[in-house]
Amino acid sequence: LWETHKVDIPPALGILAVLAVLVCLLLAYLLRLRRARIGLRESEERLQTSLEATSDGLWDWSLDGDKVYFSPGYFTMLGYEPDAFPPACESWYGLLHPDERDAVVEVVDAHVHSGEEFRLEFRLRNKGGGWTWVMARGKTIDWTRDGRPLRVVGTHTDINDRKLFEERLVRAKEAAEAANRVKDEFIANISHEVRTPLNGVMGMLQLLQTSGLNDEQRNFVDTALHSSGNLLRVLNDLLDFSKIQAGKLDIREAPFDLAGLVEESLGFFKLQAGGKDLEMKADIDPAARKYYLGDAGRIRQILFNLVGNAVKFTDQGAIAVEVWELWHP
Repeated sequence: LWETHKVDIPPALGILAVLAVLVCLLLAYLLRLRRARIGLRESEERLQTSLEATSDGLWDWSLDGDKVYFSPGYFTMLGYEPDAFPPACESWYGLLHPDERDAVVEVVDAHVHSGEEFRLEFRLRNKGGGWTWVMARGKTIDWTRDGRPLRVVGTHTDINDRKLFEERLVRAKEAAEAANRVKDEFIANISHEVRTPLNGVMGMLQLLQTSGLNDEQRNFVDTALHSSGNLLRVLNDLLDFSKIQAGKLDIREAPFDLAGLVEESLGFFKLQAGGKDLEMKADIDPAARKYYLGDAGRIRQILFNLVGNAVKFTDQGAIAVEVWELWHP
């Protein structure tokens, strides 16, 4: 423009224009700096508000000089007044529980030098002389040019209530397990103690069946023997249940006649079914009428449960047990 129109601008005017431009740039920079400071202050206020709301303590560890900034919440979390101990790593080290000190320091040191975020739970000594459980989170955020960690920041969260609750749960679990063991021992002992005289009663009833009884007396003996058998089955079930809980249930393998086992189980409930005018029958596939290898006692218990429930909850009609092979070589 100057060359085209040959306009001469006085040197003083040019200097003023440059100064005006510099002033504008300076004002723009100061405005941006002011906005940045406002934003930083707002961020710090939000961070402080968040820490106060969550009862977390903030720490900022400068490895160059081993200085540590502890936020006010860090002190109050443990019952101390702000700035109650020096801003140094040694202060934190001195608060650590002796049983956990070496392990915690080792883990923190490894994570600090690897740059990985760490999360630990440990106890710190509070002002009252007791111990407060805290959860520490931290990460290295600044490094020197030669790769050495320079600055680590993180938080401490009070987890004392959670830890106490977990300890109560553990104690309650141990107490429940102890009570369960006592219960199992009691059931096992009482089952053995009751089963011995019950077997004697059943033996006498079976002998009485062979004596000269009239029909009414035989019916009484049969009913007593049947009831004794039901009681013996309940005792066996209790004993087996205790063994299952203790992980000591033994499964025996021996040849047994499946058809005979089914018919025996049905015969056990004939009196009950007859009292309700229920027909009982077994439909056994000819291919299944053979010997199998297994625990006949456990299978008998399953059949007793199935047939017993069928008799209990059936008011009319019939009860049938069907047996067939699903597969055979």
